[in-house]
Amino acid sequence: MKLRIRHTAGKSLLIMAIVVALVPHVLQCRQPFFQDEWVINADVLRFFGDRTIIPHHKNYPTLYPYLVSPFIGANAVTLKLSGEIRSFSEIPILYSSEPLKVVWPARAFTVLALLACALIVGAFVAHRHSRLAGLAAGGALLVTPALLRYGAYGLPDVTTMLFAALALLQALRIAEFRKGAVNLSWQVALGGLLAGLATASKYNGAVAIIPVLVAIGLVARGNKLSLTSAMSLFAVAGVAMVGGFLVGCPGWLLVPHSYWTALRSVQLHMATGHTGASGVPLLGQLELMVRSAPVLSMAALVAILAWSRRTDRAGWVAVSLIVATLILTANAQKQSLQFLFPLFPAAAFFIGTAVHTWSHRKHPKTVVLVIAVAAIIPVAMSWTTGVRYLRPNSTELARQWIYHNIPVESTVAVDWDYVPKLYSRERISRLRQFQSRFGQAGLRVVDELAAEVPLYDVLSIQYSIDWLHETDAEFLVTSSGCYKRFFTHGVFTSIPSRPDSPIYEGFRKRRIFYETLFNSHEWQEVYRVDTGNGPETVMYRRVSAAKPSGRM
Repeated sequence: MKLRIRHTAGKSLLIMAIVVALVPHVLQCRQPFFQDEWVINADVLRFFGDRTIIPHHKNYPTLYPYLVSPFIGANAVTLKLSGEIRSFSEIPILYSSEPLKVVWPARAFTVLALLACALIVGAFVAHRHSRLAGLAAGGALLVTPALLRYGAYGLPDVTTMLFAALALLQALRIAEFRKGAVNLSWQVALGGLLAGLATASKYNGAVAIIPVLVAIGLVARGNKLSLTSAMSLFAVAGVAMVGGFLVGCPGWLLVPHSYWTALRSVQLHMATGHTGASGVPLLGQLELMVRSAPVLSMAALVAILAWSRRTDRAGWVAVSLIVATLILTANAQKQSLQFLFPLFPAAAFFIGTAVHTWSHRKHPKTVVLVIAVAAIIPVAMSWTTGVRYLRPNSTELARQWIYHNIPVESTVAVDWDYVPKLYSRERISRLRQFQSRFGQAGLRVVDELAAEVPLYDVLSIQYSIDWLHETDAEFLVTSSGCYKRFFTHGVFTSIPSRPDSPIYEGFRKRRIFYETLFNSHEWQEVYRVDTGNGPETVMYRRVSAAKPSGRM
């Protein structure tokens, strides 16, 4: 039974549903700048500034920076034409002071990639089954809270998911190959190419080749291909994948040693773990899924269990991507939600298939009602989260408070990130060194900045009790973005590492440091702000330090 949307009113309703689901993602683009965005998008500045395609930071492949470069470049031209900047040499300074004005095109690109992924998966399922099934599959991706935050960052994770979805859908086509169809080798080559592009977006995208290989195996078995024919197809997929990867990351051909060294450091980082992103392998991943994508996770689980009673080729292909993604991340000590993104399209495919099967057994209106009710909670959560980014930014309010209440040249200790970015003479000196590549125009921009903003003696916090007692800092600023990870954790995620873990000692020392700070009689809290937009920011003053002004 197919639910067809024939009338204008029905199509309008569908468009409205997409807009309602998409608006929170657009609002989420206003969320505070994430430090990892600097790693990716600073490469774009290097591309333009140094006239090169080789990135400065080689821990990531380069397809995503290549894709967003035209958008960031067009934005730079717009900023210049509007008078926001006088020359392109001011872009790095603007990046330093107001990064969202520079990276918002990358964030918009990510939202468009998410929308494209939802529409492509939905259209595929609709063509394969019914429009109702397609709506459920595509909608599942748009209303998933897990995709709300990372789906609006200028980061490659959603682009990786998009190419993984395309590779999966191509693998599903391969699995259904019948004699007399288009040459199978070309279909396999396309699947491998798409998997290569997923890998060129981010290395964990390599899992996208698994459903392609599984599809080849199923076709070889079902069509009784010879061993030679089957092996040649596997080879075609592998060669096409390598080709797709090198198209998106040619640096591996141009400076292979640099990329190899960077890849080894990434592998070490994944094997060592990361504070706030650790947990029990597999159990931690499942908890992340259930906690961050409850409707998608539960619906996909039910759909997979239903499929297991009547296994088919398509199901094996889709489930292979889910299993491969879980296995890959389970082998790493660092466990973060974004590494699971490649399996989301497969989960959506199962949901759409299950809705199609269910719609044959139930009245279509009943199915539509259930889908609508299931979407209410994630959509409401998305809107609640998105709307809060219309409020003033906590970090920016804290910076303005510091400018108005702490005298110039005061010594301020700052946490490692997620705190107001204060200027010091050392930071101005580094900016001058960087801007010197733009000649006198670049240096003039830095000199004007130094004359406009307060300059402080900025120290980096050293996470020891002795430092807390002995530092010369008069003030200290931290935020929940820094300390929260040491005090909150799930059942299987973000738990304190084992004593034999390389990161255990660092975790223990920092937790003790923050506990001491929060309960110290030497440090007095003088300012706290939390608007919901950005981390809660807290300012401390040494009790023995002179009060900077009567306004405190």
